[in-house]
Amino acid sequence: MNKKFTDKDKKDWENFINSKDKIFDKDLSENKNTYSGKESKTIDLHGSSLETANKIVSEYIKRCSSANIKKLVVITGKGLRSNTQNDPYVSKDLSILRDLEKKVSWLSAWMIHNANNIRESQDGLKVGGHQASSASIISIMVALYFKVLQSEDRVAVKPHAAPVFHSIQYLLGNQSKEKLENFRGFGGAQSYPSRTKDTADVDYSTGSVGLGGAITIFGSLIQDYLYQHNLINEQNRNGKMVALLGDAELDEGNIYEALLEGAKQNVRNCWWVIDYNRQSLDAVVADELHLKIDELFASMGWRVVTLKYGKKLQNLSKIKGGNKILNWIDNCPNDLYSALSYLGSKGWRDHLNNDLKNDKDALKIISSLNDEDLNETMSNLAGNDVEAVLEAFLEADNDDVPTCFIAYTIKGFGLPLAGHKDNHAGLMNIEQMEVYKKELNIKQGEEWDCLLYTSPSP
Repeated sequence: MNKKFTDKDKKDWENFINSKDKIFDKDLSENKNTYSGKESKTIDLHGSSLETANKIVSEYIKRCSSANIKKLVVITGKGLRSNTQNDPYVSKDLSILRDLEKKVSWLSAWMIHNANNIRESQDGLKVGGHQASSASIISIMVALYFKVLQSEDRVAVKPHAAPVFHSIQYLLGNQSKEKLENFRGFGGAQSYPSRTKDTADVDYSTGSVGLGGAITIFGSLIQDYLYQHNLINEQNRNGKMVALLGDAELDEGNIYEALLEGAKQNVRNCWWVIDYNRQSLDAVVADELHLKIDELFASMGWRVVTLKYGKKLQNLSKIKGGNKILNWIDNCPNDLYSALSYLGSKGWRDHLNNDLKNDKDALKIISSLNDEDLNETMSNLAGNDVEAVLEAFLEADNDDVPTCFIAYTIKGFGLPLAGHKDNHAGLMNIEQMEVYKKELNIKQGEEWDCLLYTSPSP
């Protein structure tokens, strides 16, 4: 929504929210015999986060049921209490998380760019750094580190997301600018998270791909052992052992040895989050791999949560013809989807118009979207949508059931490398970095700034 809140609007909302007057209800006034006295109840969720709103509604439903209240009027919305800088219709926490996404995306990309193009080189060799692999998991890591994780939780970060980890630790005050400037250099932030060489808060060293999955399972089993043998104070809470894995890491044999051992020992409090971008160093993964992953984890006693559609795509299901577009995405081969992610709006529009030419409702939706909106909508996979990720994490955060999240993402999301077949070791060039810098409103000389920023108001 582009409408701006005026001071009068805010004052009106304040008066409405603080008013003790009963809200006029057409049903109540016209059907007094049906709903009277204590048979109805009204609650106001304006400004509540999703987590808080769920708890309030759940509690009220229980109370209304026991009190024989037959009608519950729930007033929802975002508005005044969200207190955001630019968009009062977005909740405060979500607005901050989205700003953090942008900041982490910039810092991780800039860290790699600095190492390869700006920092003095002794030999002229490429330093590397995996910009595309980092970009695909930013939303997942932002949701975890800034909203979900507690002090007792431990995380094994996929090796190629080290720049994202270092950027987050930098924003949290656990990493220095000097270390980031010397990324992949002697004494600098490490290529892959290392407990012995990094000074940041690394829980598990993950230089060898596939190691994160195994170590979190055994970390959880060891935690249970310590509790059962009274070697840990009972007042301490059990922590979650979280592995962030690239989908290609599932090729490693130790993954399956660890899963089987975990199943035998009834592993608990363990999350595996699979960055399902479907692109690896030398191939695009098979189209039906997600089904095999689902079946495997389910057979081991794990809960499987598939995050496929972001909020923009979810909203399509509510529009006539929208499900046709979602079905098209479901049937789109992984290599074609990646290629279209790279081509952008023209590629999406040409293929959709051709493949859905007999569905006027779907074509109406496609034609109603400008190029930017079409590209954002078709690229809106849940693993790159911090709101969708956060909802899934919070929903699974209430028990100790081992959980595998299959999070659909785009490799290189948000970067000009997105979806390109050679993006694994690819790097943004100087011109591309300048464009990205301008898009994120980064000023010259403030590339390492820790302060959050927001896009200029329209």
